Amino acid sequence: MWNQLKKVAQSSPELVMMVGIPGSGKSTYVQQLKEKGYEVINPDAIRFELTGDMADQSQNKRVWDLTYERLVKLLKSGRNAVLDATNVNLSNRRKFMNAVKEEVPNVVFKAIVVNVDKEEAIRRVQKRVSEGGLDIPSDVMDRMYNNMQLNPPTEEEGFETIEII
Repeated sequence: MWNQLKKVAQSSPELVMMVGIPGSGKSTYVQQLKEKGYEVINPDAIRFELTGDMADQSQNKRVWDLTYERLVKLLKSGRNAVLDATNVNLSNRRKFMNAVKEEVPNVVFKAIVVNVDKEEAIRRVQKRVSEGGLDIPSDVMDRMYNNMQLNPPTEEEGFETIEII
């Protein structure tokens, strides 16, 4: 009986979607999940892989196609995965989740919302810029922050659990 339960649990891979604005601490938290065995897919890393520049948006469709392909491959193999991206746009989250669900019907979606004061996130981004990291214009930060506040993840979207940190 225990082995049977274990197999059922293993047959439902998890996709954790990080939700938060740049500088909120998503990638820092993702390291904890990585240590627990989750595979991490980060569109910025794929963007860098394709273009050599994380800020280059010219290959955005290809970046997200590869993100999707890699996540689906992991989930189909039964492994748990993390999507380390902002995921603040409700429409984009829904489209992505629906597409994944078609390929991996037994996937369990979890959201981890990294809620941080916008000014603190801006300070963190500025610190990263001073260390050679990617700059995010303040109007983009404002838009993303407002979008996240207006459209936080919900169970109605298909998330089994939503954790706010």
